[in-house]
Amino acid sequence: MNKPKYLINGFKHIYDCLVKSKARKPSAEGIKKILKHFAFNPEETIFTDDLVKNLIEADKLGVNTIHFEHIDLFKDLLEDFKVNISEE
Repeated sequence: MNKPKYLINGFKHIYDCLVKSKARKPSAEGIKKILKHFAFNPEETIFTDDLVKNLIEADKLGVNTIHFEHIDLFKDLLEDFKVNISEE
């Protein structure tokens, strides 16, 4: 399945990093490795996915999660986390 290009190209400027991992997304171990490797504070980290089941382990670890359902709601939720989504 191809990801919508606007998700990748339209939001690159707001991410500190995008991580590709061989660990399966719902894996708590994979999330822990990412948090440790980048010295991310879970409370200051946002994990986004379009499947709720992929958010459960991140939530258990104290990571903020956003269930991506559509672009307008995604923007609103990012703003709720005080993420500046403008490209300015």
